Amino acid sequence: MFELSISTTLCKQHYIQELYDKLKDEIKNDKGLAIKQNSFGRSYFAIAVPDKKKEFYKSKILDFIVFMIIDDYKFNFFKENLQLVEQNIISQSFLKAISIFDSEIDTEIIKRQIEMKNEVLVDSFYYFKLGSLKSRWIKTATIINQNQVLYSSESMIEVLKYLTLSSDNYLITANVIIGRKNIKVKQYSGTKCFKRDFDGYSNFFTEIVRLNPVKINLKKLEIENDDVVVKLLNDIFTDKIYYLN
Repeated sequence: MFELSISTTLCKQHYIQELYDKLKDEIKNDKGLAIKQNSFGRSYFAIAVPDKKKEFYKSKILDFIVFMIIDDYKFNFFKENLQLVEQNIISQSFLKAISIFDSEIDTEIIKRQIEMKNEVLVDSFYYFKLGSLKSRWIKTATIINQNQVLYSSESMIEVLKYLTLSSDNYLITANVIIGRKNIKVKQYSGTKCFKRDFDGYSNFFTEIVRLNPVKINLKKLEIENDDVVVKLLNDIFTDKIYYLN
């Protein structure tokens, strides 16, 4: 049997929970064992799988570690190092977009530095092994901070719009329903429909910019603040918005 564990601090235990929920059933079906626990101020996820599945699960966990570093550590790095005056939906979406775009080189660096043996302490790996990665981020933060124009909401919207125009379309059509407490997105792939709920506007805008649909079918309920969301969608995607009754 191949054994591997990853751990992080308790404040990031939701990532461990997400990984456990994602893999537990699959590991069980492969005659393996998956365990999640919190102890001594850390959150752990450990697996024991047949040797023939070793590389498969190493790859799955490695991809998740990469996602975690970009989604959490990189986002918080820019949050701490960018001198953004305004704290609103647009600035949060801007931060998240800056974090997830241009992440191909980040992924290469992380995978080149990490050793998937026995135990991976994600926080220690980040702080002690990814100096070259953080050097890249510092250069990006410096360029942004030196351009005062990026401090305005209008300029950040232009950056988000530029990202959609310069990126591939990962989705043909998205149906977006703006509700009272969340935003629902239906994605279509062939004959299949995938539904996602977003309880935070910045999370929604980050994902919709990343997916960059060719067409957005929009339905809004008459609720407080929905005009802000609709205006921002229109500002970013312009002629891609179609309204549903």
